[in-house]
Amino acid sequence: MSFAGATTAFAALLEFAEIAGLPLPGLAAIGGVVVLLACLVAVHECGHAVLAHARGMLVSHIHVFHLQLLRRRSRWSWRLRRMVKGMNWGGVMAFPTSATPLREGLAWMSAGGPLANLVLAGLASAALRLPLPPLVEDPLIALLALNLGLGIGNLLPHLGKSYVSDGLRLWQLRRDLPEDDEGILFLKLNGLCFEGVCAQDLPRADVAALAALQTPLALLAYWFRFIAARNLGDWEEATRIADEFRSALSQQPSHVREGYAEMAGLIAAEDAACRAFNTRSSEPLETVEPGKEWSWHTPHLWPRLQALRAALQGDRHATQRHLAEARRHAEEHLDLATVRSEAVLRRRIRGLIAENSGATVPARS
Repeated sequence: MSFAGATTAFAALLEFAEIAGLPLPGLAAIGGVVVLLACLVAVHECGHAVLAHARGMLVSHIHVFHLQLLRRRSRWSWRLRRMVKGMNWGGVMAFPTSATPLREGLAWMSAGGPLANLVLAGLASAALRLPLPPLVEDPLIALLALNLGLGIGNLLPHLGKSYVSDGLRLWQLRRDLPEDDEGILFLKLNGLCFEGVCAQDLPRADVAALAALQTPLALLAYWFRFIAARNLGDWEEATRIADEFRSALSQQPSHVREGYAEMAGLIAAEDAACRAFNTRSSEPLETVEPGKEWSWHTPHLWPRLQALRAALQGDRHATQRHLAEARRHAEEHLDLATVRSEAVLRRRIRGLIAENSGATVPARS
C-alpha cells in the first residue's frame, strides 16, 4: 500500500463529503475516517495475500500500519511494531514456489489489493441504491469514496523511494522479468529457502548478483553467505562474514541501519554461537540476551543458544531440555531450509556432549 494510494483515497473522501454535505470538520469524523482508512488498507493487503495464495505463492508476512502478522506452520503470530522511515502503510511478503511461475504469481498478487478495494466499492455503490437512513448512508458514501481512492490510486503507475505501486508493477510485468532485478533476486532466493534449499546450496550466481547491487538490499547477501558458512561448520569464515556485514552496515544512512537492526541482531547472536563452537567455550554467549525483534521471527534461536551454552558447560540435562524447546519452535518455521539447518545445528550441539562422554550422537535431532 503506497502513500500515493492512501492520499488519493483521502482526497476522494473529501470530494464525496463536499458533494454529500457531510460534516467532516469535527474531530470525531476525522477520527472515524482514520479508522476506516486503516480497515480498508487491511482489506487491500488481504486482497494481495488471498490472490497470492490462490496462485500458489507462499504468503509469510502481512503488515498494516503498526500491526504485523507472521505465518508459522500451524498458526499466525501477531505483534505491534513501531513503523520505521521508509516503511509502507501496508504490505504483503509472498514468495514463489516451483508450482507457480513467478511472473504470473506476482501479477495476480499485485492486482489483488486494488481489486479487493474496487469490489468493496462496488458493493457499497449497490447498497446505496437502496432506501437507507442517513446514519447508514453516510458511512457507505465514505466507504465507497475511500475504496475507489485506494483502488484507483494504487493502480496508477508510480515509483516511490521505497515502493513500486501496484499499477507500475503490473505494467512492468507485461515484459519478461529481468534476472538481475533486485526484487526478483530477493524473491527467488527466499522462495528456494522456503522450499528447503539451504543457504550453502543456493545458486552462487544469484547470491553474487544480490551482493553486487548498488542498493541497501545488497546487505542481504551477507546473510546468505553467513548462514552458508554456519551450516557447514566453518566458524571462522562465518565470523569473518559477520564482521564484514557490521562494517558495511555502519556505512549506511541511519534509516537503513534502523531497517536492518533485526538482521544485525540475528547475525550478532549467531556469530556468538559460531565463536563458541570454534573455541569450545561458552564465554562468547555470556553477553547475548534474547532480542525483542529476532525472538519473534526466530523463537528457536534463544533456546538453541541456551542449549549450546549448557553443552559447553557440561550440563547434559539442561542441554536436552533447551534442545527440545528449540526443536519445537524450529519445526513451526515456515522456511524449510531453516527447519533442516536447525536440525543439523542441534545435532552438532548434541555432539559436544558426546565428545565429553564418548557417546554416540542420536540420529534424531
